[in-house]
Amino acid sequence: MNLELKLLGNSKIVDVFFFKNPIGPDLERFEGESFSKYLLGIADYHSRIFSGFSHDGDFNLKIRSPEGVIYDDEIYCCEGFENDSYEELNQAFQDEYEMSLDEAVTYNDWDRKGVDLNLPEMSEFSSVIVRVVDLDGYNAEYTLNLEVDEDFKLSDLKAIVIDTDCGDCKTDLGLSLSEIISRDIDNGFFGFSYKGKNYFIEDKNYRSDFINQPYTFIGLIEHSLYNREGDEWTDELEYHQLLSELSEIEN
Repeated sequence: MNLELKLLGNSKIVDVFFFKNPIGPDLERFEGESFSKYLLGIADYHSRIFSGFSHDGDFNLKIRSPEGVIYDDEIYCCEGFENDSYEELNQAFQDEYEMSLDEAVTYNDWDRKGVDLNLPEMSEFSSVIVRVVDLDGYNAEYTLNLEVDEDFKLSDLKAIVIDTDCGDCKTDLGLSLSEIISRDIDNGFFGFSYKGKNYFIEDKNYRSDFINQPYTFIGLIEHSLYNREGDEWTDELEYHQLLSELSEIEN
């Protein structure tokens, strides 16, 4: 059976662009009509840590089966301990929300992931640029088509949550990156897990008003540059004004 999962949200989008060499001189030489496209073209690696889907803003998940909509609600937190039985978790969930785990899509509170969940080894990079987009009431949308068993229950599906305060980072640089990003947002939904397989949010099925109409967000985009010094990332304050000006170049 095929399900269509559709996420809709309007919280902040946080992208990180990684560079093996110091990026400052390249910023000063920028010419073009879109600073975002320029960064994507020259970055050695790019990751969208948060895609606009969190409880910091409006958020909804709709699931449609061949028979129609089977879920149209938020994603709930299942609290408890990893070794608790399903019966214990379900009872606690019923006490909290007055419904069973089979009636909701949840994430496990004890299984939040760190920001480096899908990142490469950090020590090879010298510079990072963090871009934060405030959707300010506009929307981000993600659609996933998922093949499931005929006896599928909502409790079979788990949301994957990225949390800047949780997870074991691969390197101390990852932890420093967590501290940088946590100034903008604490956590967000990164994808889903079904029967042991992860389905991360991918660009091919993701859209946002920022991507389609970037000029709409003039004044709502912020870039910050950090250079690696030993085991830390240092905020390059001298580039704040230039980055503020470049953030306005979107077409």
